[in-house]
Amino acid sequence: MNTKLLIIFVLLSVVIGSIARQCYKCTACPRPFKGNEGGVGKVDVGDNDYCQKTIASGIESRDSGGNDCTPIDKSKYCCKGDLCNGATTVTATMKLLVAAASLLFVAQFFQ
Repeated sequence: MNTKLLIIFVLLSVVIGSIARQCYKCTACPRPFKGNEGGVGKVDVGDNDYCQKTIASGIESRDSGGNDCTPIDKSKYCCKGDLCNGATTVTATMKLLVAAASLLFVAQFFQ
């Protein structure tokens, strides 16, 4: 019984965390980017909005990409997720892998 409560708690945490999403916002963002440096803010985004990171002349900027963000080869990246425009590709991939493994575990557990 305690295991089921734990799983329900984790799922609720994931759902609640996905409701309120934010993107990092900065112009000429510091490198390496950690998200807590001076000049880095956060902006609330809607359910269908993207976060984006653009790179122009070696300068990185981050902001909301709206609901029609279109990636451009190695100069504009778009993602959907809380503060995902601060993550490296490896971090975003790991989050997706953990989420998929959790869903598989829950599906097996409740059969």
